Amino acid sequence: MSMAPAPKRGDVWLVNFDPTVGAEIRKVRPAVVLSVAGVGRLPLRIVVPLTDWKQHYAQASWFVAVPATAANGLSKDSGADAAGGEGGAGAPGAGVRATSAAAG
Repeated sequence: MSMAPAPKRGDVWLVNFDPTVGAEIRKVRPAVVLSVAGVGRLPLRIVVPLTDWKQHYAQASWFVAVPATAANGLSKDSGADAAGGEGGAGAPGAGVRATSAAAG
């Protein structure tokens, strides 16, 4: 049985965000891994869900453009909203999430 490699910082993985908290979207979507593997004992990673890129996002310092490349596997330019958009950082529905390393 083949095991998937562990997610590394900067990787883009498909993550199942169900169940959700607050106003989060309940579906599988790409997310960028923020945390490093050496943090903590559990196989958890901190990720930020990606959304379709819109040019006006460039004005928000917490919104990071993630261009589509063959290396990251994205089919379209995306953005990482680390502040969580509607909810704001730390609020229910915030963009930063912890997820199991097996979520890819």
